[in-house]
Amino acid sequence: MPALTVQFRRLETTRAAVGWAGVKAIIADRPKDLAGGMGLGLSGGELQALALGAGFCNQLQLSAEALGLEITALEVDVDLAIEGDLLAGATIRTRLATAEGEADTDRLLAHAEANSTISNSCTRGFPVTVARR
Repeated sequence: MPALTVQFRRLETTRAAVGWAGVKAIIADRPKDLAGGMGLGLSGGELQALALGAGFCNQLQLSAEALGLEITALEVDVDLAIEGDLLAGATIRTRLATAEGEADTDRLLAHAEANSTISNSCTRGFPVTVARR
């Protein structure tokens, strides 16, 4: 997979930032009245939880294709908690069904868990470097 770059730039007259990847954009902000936040967009924690959920949903589709299975129902919920040491912990809960039945659903879930880039990166830890441009 090629490297991925996104950009964030402050949204004028606010303390929020607009982020984009290609032609897709979001607004990142803090909750209202927290460090000047206006609640205009998603917080970093919300974005992290969304990334975990989106990555796992996408991986379930990739895994289903690799295993020759058809997903007939899919729900993914992510619970994220920030602990005192500034590390987040997350639980990804799924409701999943395949045309092939429950045994294949278990196999699909195990395959997706083993191959999910985002959840495995978070679980194993990955380096983050902060640098000036």
